Formats: sequence, structure tokens, C-alpha cells
Amino acid sequence: MEIIKRNIDALYFLGDTHGDNLGICWSLRNVGSKVKKAIIHVGDFGIGYEETRHDELQRLDKVNTKLIESNAYLFVVRGNHDDPSWFDNSNVTSNIIFLKDHTLLELTLSGKLTKVYCNGGSVSINRLTSTQGVDYWQDEKFTCPSDAELLEIPTDLDAIVTHNRPLGCHPTVFNEVVMRSCLEDVTLEFDLRKEQVEMKRMFDSIRERNNARNNILHYFGHYHWNHKERIGDIAHITLAKFAMAEYKEK
Repeated sequence: MEIIKRNIDALYFLGDTHGDNLGICWSLRNVGSKVKKAIIHVGDFGIGYEETRHDELQRLDKVNTKLIESNAYLFVVRGNHDDPSWFDNSNVTSNIIFLKDHTLLELTLSGKLTKVYCNGGSVSINRLTSTQGVDYWQDEKFTCPSDAELLEIPTDLDAIVTHNRPLGCHPTVFNEVVMRSCLEDVTLEFDLRKEQVEMKRMFDSIRERNNARNNILHYFGHYHWNHKERIGDIAHITLAKFAMAEYKEK
């Protein structure tokens, strides 16, 4: 497991932005630049769609400048509309970090250690009409950590960030758009269900080892609406596009 540490004064979770990233700091305009902030993006940042890496870096530099002005770090979890090759925990700019799957953020938030486990990826429903390596990547899906890796996840987590949700979590049924895609892509429904089961396996492992008195917040995107529900000791929070939620200490 990769571990990244930062000292911060405020923590936020951000929904899908799909490449429209210059406005990321807009919601933080009233917080003040003296407050050191971390923003954790739940995926579908939209990295990998420019023709060249140089073009991508130019776009990122503009976002990075806004983050510096706002005194904010941006941690990006991998979505299905992101090129997986960018996600290696490296700083391609000073304030943007694309997180490798199975990464733990240890954030000292106003003197208190806050642990956030991040693991991205998801299956795209439009993969049949997309072009491999241009707007679709075969290794985009979520992959459950191995048995050994699952045991690396701490038992005192404060939050989990994924792009999609596990089986049994809202929304529990496919909408009309997904079902139309399943009619055209004959293996899509199987792959979507398999991914949900794989993610449930990860969450079951975390839940079984978690101290029952420790309430974990799970943030995810993908569905472009806001919703919150509690299953056992985990609160599952769906973030709509561009929605930002501030983490409050327990």
C-alpha cells in the first residue's frame, strides 16, 4: 500500500468534473488562502483526452495555478473517464497528485490524524462506441485488492473514496440509459455486476475488521447526483458533478 502524508487545516471531497477543472477552487473562494486545504476528487477528472501529454500538462498547469492561489492540494482518484497511466502517485504539477489504486492518505487535520483510503476505477457503459486509448481504456475497471492487500487497510479509517459503489448501495438498479447500453453490449451487465461484487468484497473486509464504534464516511461519484445512506457503520455519500462536501471531524 502506498501512503501519502500531508498537514492540512481543511478537507473537502469533490464530485466528477469531466475535464472542466478550472473552476475547482470556485467553491473554496470564501475559505481564505491562508487555510491549507486538501481536496479529494472522486474520479472522472478527465485526464487523458488531449492529443499529447504536452497539451495535458498545459491544461493541468492552469488548474495548478488556481490551486496554489487557493493554498490547496488536489488528490485525484481514478474514474472510468480517466487514462489509468497517469495514476502513479506522482506530482506532475506541484499541487495535483493522481492517486494510485490502493493508496492511504494520512492527513493531519488541525492536529488530528485523519486516514482516507482511496481505490478508483469503474466500467464505462459506452465502451462499445469508444476508441481504445483515446476515450476508453481497457484497464479502467475497479479491481479488488488481494487478500494480503485487504489486510493492509487500517482498521481505524475515517473515510473511503471510490469512483463507483459496491453491490447493495444506492442506486441498486440500473437506469434506462444503462439498460439500453446493456442491450447493445452483451457482456456489459455481467461486467457491471461483477465489479459491484468485487467492490462489496472490499467493503465487507473493511467492515468486518473495523471497530464498530468508528463511523466511516464513503464518498463516491459516477452517478451525477447527491445521495446519502447508511449501511451498518459506513455512511455512503454520492456526490453530484462539481458537488463539494467538507469533512467535519468526528
